[in-house]
Amino acid sequence: MITSPRDVITATAGKHVGSGPTEFRVRTWSTSLVERAQGRIDGEQWFSLNRSGDDRWAGNIPGDLLSKGEHDLEVEVVDQYGETGRTQIRFIVDRSGRYTAFPRVRPEVLTTKFC
Repeated sequence: MITSPRDVITATAGKHVGSGPTEFRVRTWSTSLVERAQGRIDGEQWFSLNRSGDDRWAGNIPGDLLSKGEHDLEVEVVDQYGETGRTQIRFIVDRSGRYTAFPRVRPEVLTTKFC
């Protein structure tokens, strides 16, 4: 589970928006030892995460190098038996730190039969 930054669907204030370089954090739950974790932003190259405690990992988001808007963060972990877990969020970058939240749902609803 990516615990930081916030997924865009739960970003409700400017403090939830990346405005520069920042750390992201991951928490794993596994009955087996997680041996490695990696992440990638916007489908680019995978990079290794650093262990930051029992079942915790961390990596860096180059918020000063990313364009304004929404970006995808994927994380993959592998345990001692080769079993893989993967998760993904969408996060927001705006160097100004401003953000106006608007209601969202997943999956995205673009039309209804009632409007």
